[in-house]
Amino acid sequence: MPAFINICCWPGSTGPSGRPIWPRAICAQAGEKGWGTVAQLTKAVATLRGWEHYDHVAIREAVQAVAAEMPDLAEHVRRGLNAAESLHGSFYERRLDREQTAFNLATIVPLLDTLWERIPTEYTGGGSFAEWVEQVDAPGV
Repeated sequence: MPAFINICCWPGSTGPSGRPIWPRAICAQAGEKGWGTVAQLTKAVATLRGWEHYDHVAIREAVQAVAAEMPDLAEHVRRGLNAAESLHGSFYERRLDREQTAFNLATIVPLLDTLWERIPTEYTGGGSFAEWVEQVDAPGV
């Protein structure tokens, strides 16, 4: 599982009762990173195909176009898009807790893999999205 999913599992400070608090702000930031990753990979695919990608509607339409190209993965792609949009909304509304944020981040992984596979290897280095994340998260990088 990509390391960015674990960001919302950081322990928070303690409240007046001494109980640990899991600040929704941390989850909101983690969720926004998930949305941002989906948005940027979608923009990369859209750019390569000459599709619009300058607003949320265009990003949604681009992901739906990718889903339409591959009926066998369409459900996972659409589910990932819905999860990404939920994460993005929670950045402003703070409506997802730690478990919901982690669940939605895990749900976007198949979408990220699908988008990554549509980007030419000259840009990705030929590895999978998960391999790229591991390289970026490696100590000393």
